[in-house]
Amino acid sequence: PEISVSGDFLAQLLFDEDLDAFYRGADDRSGMPLRALDMHVQSTLDPFSFTKLALGFDPAGGVDLEELYITWTGLVPQMAFTVGHFRQLLGVVNRWHEHDLDQTGYPLVLDTLFGLDGMEQSGVSAQWLMPALWADTNELVVQVTNGSNEALFAGEFFSVPTVLAHLKSYWDLSESTYLELGLSGMFGFSNRRGVEDPSQPGRMIDEPWRKSYVGGADLTLHWQPPSSA
Repeated sequence: PEISVSGDFLAQLLFDEDLDAFYRGADDRSGMPLRALDMHVQSTLDPFSFTKLALGFDPAGGVDLEELYITWTGLVPQMAFTVGHFRQLLGVVNRWHEHDLDQTGYPLVLDTLFGLDGMEQSGVSAQWLMPALWADTNELVVQVTNGSNEALFAGEFFSVPTVLAHLKSYWDLSESTYLELGLSGMFGFSNRRGVEDPSQPGRMIDEPWRKSYVGGADLTLHWQPPSSA
């Protein structure tokens, strides 16, 4: 297997006009702390399958399973299938791990809707490389996962799966430039089942049905001269 280890450091310099309150807590100080230590293991199992494991080690203690999945290709022409725990294809940036970002953290829209870790859930994914109908390349991804995201769905009390669809179109504009347009949609339920009734402690209830919808679009224009690549 291919094994990689990465450390994520963030240098920060903090000022506070109130010198008596300069250090309010462990995170309120200047320095270059280690935010995370990640280990990725990936391997080709056979000509038609690929697996990946991503672990995040918190400096304060604890290990987080970020991804663990297997992908099959070639079983059906122009299609690939994935099973496991993975970061979902909602837009572009959510698919990346934090240390791969071009900035220090995820965009505000991801943190607000999905929480600090973004949208990562367990389930199945089907990827279809479509015919070149309106673009040079078209791709459709459909993912069915559990609703375990605590910010948007029911967290650990899920019972009805969520469904995500992502349509990507790609155009070669020149030898050095390409354009990519993506459309994303996600649907699920945010009501919890089997939780304690706040008005009657000890009594378990099912919350009323609540639906969650997410829609998004992403546009990428990439320019890289072949002579300077």
